Amino acid sequence: MNPLDFPKAYRVDSLSLGDKVGLFSGSQNPNTIDTSGIPVGSLYCQTDGNIWKRKTMNGDGWEFLLSSPTLSLSFVLADSTIIRMPLTNAGEVALMLANGDTGSLSLVVGD
Repeated sequence: MNPLDFPKAYRVDSLSLGDKVGLFSGSQNPNTIDTSGIPVGSLYCQTDGNIWKRKTMNGDGWEFLLSSPTLSLSFVLADSTIIRMPLTNAGEVALMLANGDTGSLSLVVGD
């Protein structure tokens, strides 16, 4: 069996790892639904590509980790190194300068 054959993947609603943490999925933001039984340390994969981690048992205890890898800016350097920079917001790339300063670069697509 090809491990990347999605139609033949096992179907589960959720996964418990050692009764300590879990792996869950759904279409809603986990901070807006009842997740009271999900332990700290669990991951929630939102169907829009966002990934969340349970930080506290509070109702809003989910921390956003990252967006879908398709939301990124990719380019190739002269030595053929591929750089992929995730977009922090729509059309915005986070930057860190050599001196440690941080900021963002806004991308505008025009005709």
